[in-house]
Amino acid sequence: MKAKFTALAAAALFFAAPVTVFADDYEPYDNSSRAGHVELYAGYGTPSVIPYFVEIFAGLFGALGGVEKMEEQNMGVIQGGVNYYMTDWFLLGLYGSYEQFGIKFDDDDRTDCRIGTLQAKTQFEYGFNHVKFYHALNAGVALIDGQDSEPGFIFGVVPLGLKVSCTDNLSVFAELGFVSNSFVAGGITYRF
Repeated sequence: MKAKFTALAAAALFFAAPVTVFADDYEPYDNSSRAGHVELYAGYGTPSVIPYFVEIFAGLFGALGGVEKMEEQNMGVIQGGVNYYMTDWFLLGLYGSYEQFGIKFDDDDRTDCRIGTLQAKTQFEYGFNHVKFYHALNAGVALIDGQDSEPGFIFGVVPLGLKVSCTDNLSVFAELGFVSNSFVAGGITYRF
């Protein structure tokens, strides 16, 4: 877990460093509207809260027999999506994520649990020309492979995110999230 967090922090610094080079080419007050533009984004982050909830329940049921432990082979959360700027500060979009983790049973059987989500997203952003803070809510459907279950409801919350522009259209982001989102994630966005 510490290694993943360290790697994310190093990547954030690596991507944020060029901002100072690109920022010199900008006008100090770019008042062009973002309304009507589309933004694509992709990112990677630490595991979501879902494997930890499964581990708690596995521990409870493991005490009754069955689940031995959660394996430390969680790959983190791969995420991506598209946003549409309704106004300069309000975005609507689609968010998707994928996460995988393993459960080991007493009889040495192992089950991989793969969770894919597709969610509607709202995002509010504010700040300066090239540095924006944002908050987001998303809700939708979760598809769980590795269990006999129907698609279920899932949601995610980003209480705080930071987006830094590298060029007029290219930005990097870092965010804190809960539930279907990573605890800490980073990535790249491109605005058309």
